[in-house]
Amino acid sequence: MKKRPLRPKRHKTYVPFYKKRRRYTKSRRDWDDPRYEEWRQAVFARDGYRCVICGRGGRLEAHHIASYCDNPSLIHSVANGATCCANTYKNRRVVRFGCHVRFHKLYGKGGNNMYQWAEFKANYGITKR
Repeated sequence: MKKRPLRPKRHKTYVPFYKKRRRYTKSRRDWDDPRYEEWRQAVFARDGYRCVICGRGGRLEAHHIASYCDNPSLIHSVANGATCCANTYKNRRVVRFGCHVRFHKLYGKGGNNMYQWAEFKANYGITKR
């Protein structure tokens, strides 16, 4: 099988690799938006800088409970956010999947809702003593 030559950057049909793999391009939030960073920090502060599922600190991610592509009005709502732990890496390999990744492996990306979050939290969350 003959390999197709790579297109030069100045070619009229050139599309960079990072643009080919994007999801949710219509409702993709602007990561540089200061409102997003304020929302993220407010969610972390509300949850005490700990994962609400397993209680770990360290590398954290802010999770939208109701999917932001389906609910654009709730993107910057603190009530729609939750703090989750991120993946743990050692020598560039994932040692432990974070709660955020586990949630999306079970329920997928997009179309998530508060009932899925409540079920995930009940099954994988910290049990109160």
